[in-house]
Amino acid sequence: MHVVLLLQDIDEAIHRLPQDVVDARMQRLKRAVDCSLKKSYLSKDIQDMQTPYAWYLKVMHLLLSKLAVTQITTA
Repeated sequence: MHVVLLLQDIDEAIHRLPQDVVDARMQRLKRAVDCSLKKSYLSKDIQDMQTPYAWYLKVMHLLLSKLAVTQITTA
């Protein structure tokens, strides 16, 4: 139950992100799958450009969580 709710929250958070952020996310996921299937690594210069700790989705997810709690308490 909690896993389903979490996935729904993440889907909604992704839906609310700007399109350029969503496109960049999809490109990173495609690149990760491609590297995994080929059992290869990105070149050092491309690895240096990556920002693995830029938690772009966390802010939106927290906002949606607060909104859900507000809706539950006011209902």
